Amino acid sequence: MNAKVGDIHLGERIIRNFKQDDMPLLGELYQAVSAADALFWWVGDQENWGNVVCAIEDGKMVAKGQVDIINVIPPGCGTNCKHHIYVNLKAVPQRERDYDLLGEMYKVLYERALVLKRMLPETYGTYLCVGNYAHEIGNNVFFTEEIGFQPLEKLYSMKRSLKEPLHALPLEDDRYRYRLWKMESAEEE
Repeated sequence: MNAKVGDIHLGERIIRNFKQDDMPLLGELYQAVSAADALFWWVGDQENWGNVVCAIEDGKMVAKGQVDIINVIPPGCGTNCKHHIYVNLKAVPQRERDYDLLGEMYKVLYERALVLKRMLPETYGTYLCVGNYAHEIGNNVFFTEEIGFQPLEKLYSMKRSLKEPLHALPLEDDRYRYRLWKMESAEEE
């Protein structure tokens, strides 16, 4: 399902779906947002552009958002399992705290998320999530304080060379045991 958003004109601002002619504008937005080390989703192939919304002002893309189904729960899982739909919404750094702009964009993305939700099996509920880096303070404040999102989980990543030796760690309780797994193939890693 790839429904298009009708152009929304708000003064000098146009909110609409992304289109091929927007590629140069998207590149400029990407450069600005990635310079701030923010999580920026690429628009994907043309069949995904119904899920991508942009705000254009004075011939420049000042914000881009998109929504996508990230996790579909298969039949047979526990009733506590939920589907996950994620939203990514970014504005140029000087507008990252423009909550009027972000709010207008979010309304359109939320409506699209509701359309996507109807495509999911009704057996399970659905979480609407946003995934940001912790240092994206303005964007995180928008989602938590302006929209009402609450933390669901935190993800951490580890950087470690698998070529370095792993040292045995003493366990304080005899109930636990560990064993070294050498991860000898790329698939195991």
